[in-house]
Amino acid sequence: MIFSLSDLRGINDNPVFTVGSLAKATEPSNDLGLAIEESKTITHLSEYEEPVEVSTSMRTSKGIISPLHWQSADDFNGNTSIQLQLKGSKSLRFVPTGKTTLVSLQGPWNNPSFDGVFIPEDRTVTEKDFSANWKILNYNRPFAQQWSGKNQVISGADFGVTLLIPVDQYQKSIRTAKYGQLIIILTFVALFLVEITKRIRIHPFQYILIGVALIIYYSLLLSLSEQVGYNVAYVLASVATISLVSFYASSFLKNAPLVILFTSLLTVFYTFIFVIILQQDFSLLLGSIGLFLIVAALMYFSRKVEWYKSSAVMK
Repeated sequence: MIFSLSDLRGINDNPVFTVGSLAKATEPSNDLGLAIEESKTITHLSEYEEPVEVSTSMRTSKGIISPLHWQSADDFNGNTSIQLQLKGSKSLRFVPTGKTTLVSLQGPWNNPSFDGVFIPEDRTVTEKDFSANWKILNYNRPFAQQWSGKNQVISGADFGVTLLIPVDQYQKSIRTAKYGQLIIILTFVALFLVEITKRIRIHPFQYILIGVALIIYYSLLLSLSEQVGYNVAYVLASVATISLVSFYASSFLKNAPLVILFTSLLTVFYTFIFVIILQQDFSLLLGSIGLFLIVAALMYFSRKVEWYKSSAVMK
C-alpha cells in the first residue's frame, strides 16, 4: 500500500495503516519506485493462471509504503483505512484514485481558496472557519481505474484547498509601493495644471524635490510599519509627507486657497490608496473605478486649456 506525499516533513504523528482491522507496519520512502521494486513479488492470484506483476507510476517519489504480504486475492478481507496527521501552512491537495472519491474538509481558516480541477459541491466560509465537500467519479478524471504496464501517470486531476494569507503589513507595503508611481504622477499633474491655469512658474528643481519627498515616503512607511503596524504607520507617514510637500509648495504657490486645494488633493490621493490596500477582494474594482474618476476629473478641469498658445490661459 502506497501513500504518496510531496513533503514528508508535514507528518505530525506516526501514521496508522489498517487493512481488515489489522494494523500494518509502515516505512517512509524518498524513492517510492525503488521501494516498490524491492518489495515486489510475483504473485499467483487464484483467478489467473500466469504470474501477474503490478507496478505504478506515482505523482511524487516521496511518501509512505506498507508491505501487505498478500499471497492471493482471498487475503484481502475488510476495509482499508489510513490515519495520518499532517501539518502545513500552504495547501492540501487530493488525487481521486477511487471509483468514487468523497472528500470532506473543514478547518479554522477564514481565507480558503478551493482550487484545482474540481470545485466543491458545496462549501461554507465564515469569519472563523470553512467547510467543503467534493464528490469525484472515476468518469471525471483523466486516468483509468486499473491498467497494466509502468507508464500510467496519476496526475491532472488534483483538487483541494489553499490557505490564503490575509493581507499583512508587508503585503500592504508592497501594494502601496506598486501605487507609488501613480501617486507621483497624479501629484505632478496637479501641480502642472495649477502652473498652466494660474500662470505660476514652477522650477524643475522644485518638481524634483517634491518627487524625492514622495519617494522617501515609502521607505518611511516601511520602517514605521515594522515598529507600530501598517495602519498607524500609513497615517503617520502620509501626514508627514503631505505636510512637508504642502509647506514647500506654499513657497511658490503663494496663494492660500491654492495651497489648501493642493493639500486636499494629496489627502484624497493617499486616502484613496489606503482604502484600496485594505480591501481583500475588491481592491482591483475600487482601484479601477477610482482611477477612472480621477482621470475624468483631470480631463474636465483641463478641457478649456489652450495648449498651443505661448501663454496658456483659461477661457
